Amino acid sequence: MIDFADEDLPASVEGALRTSTGDLQSALASHLDDGGAGELVRDGVTIALIGPVNAGKSTILNALAGRSAAIVSDEAGTTRDIIQIRLDLGGVPATILDTAGIRDESGKIEAEGIRRSVEAAGFANLVLVILDGSDPAWPAARDKIDQLTSQPKFYILNKADQGLSAANDAASGQMMSISAKAPADIERLMEKLAKLLVPLNHADASVIITRQRHRHAMQEAHDALGRALGHDFQHAPEMAAEDFRVAAVALGRITGEIDVEELLGSIFSAFCIGK
Repeated sequence: MIDFADEDLPASVEGALRTSTGDLQSALASHLDDGGAGELVRDGVTIALIGPVNAGKSTILNALAGRSAAIVSDEAGTTRDIIQIRLDLGGVPATILDTAGIRDESGKIEAEGIRRSVEAAGFANLVLVILDGSDPAWPAARDKIDQLTSQPKFYILNKADQGLSAANDAASGQMMSISAKAPADIERLMEKLAKLLVPLNHADASVIITRQRHRHAMQEAHDALGRALGHDFQHAPEMAAEDFRVAAVALGRITGEIDVEELLGSIFSAFCIGK
């Protein structure tokens, strides 16, 4: 359209270009809408166990770890500082944080532990709310914790072996009932966590974005294609061509079509190279 502006090109030329551009933009949008799954696969995730005292958080942590990482006791307030373990959940590295139990009446040291619990939950990728399912007051405990953090949550009704009290929302997919003492229930919990954290971590996933600069480049290409489609190809083909060029350069940063300076900058940003 630019080189042969004086010729009457068939409408099919512009139509084909707009169709293929729209398809590419839609494909980029679908890859970008992955909830950061690729970064989770590469960098790992943080899961905070939070809940009222004696709900079984430390027991669940030990069961997930396969060892006695935290002290377990019937005495309320046993866990006062944050204990963490590292796990592999469906191929994703995960850090599990066991936190102090939430309660209103506590000493000075325990109160500091509770403050740290709430703080840890605020930075976690997922908050695993552990509730005592045998306690009739568990719905009130859940509501209280919901007010402490707005991070994504999944609810565990523990102590199913002692009988569950009141109705639960397990059917909604946001809650499950387990007994921390049952190995089969812990296996179910680990499988559920893997699905919750990385929904796109499947063999048939065609694209997984694992680096933030790749995501930025893909987003830049997506936006540039959108701007290109907004131009009148007949009267302002140069403007559209510039946006197509921007999109091509952005994708080139992912595919490897970049200059030497950019390549060296990328290498030195990720590795420490000695003389």
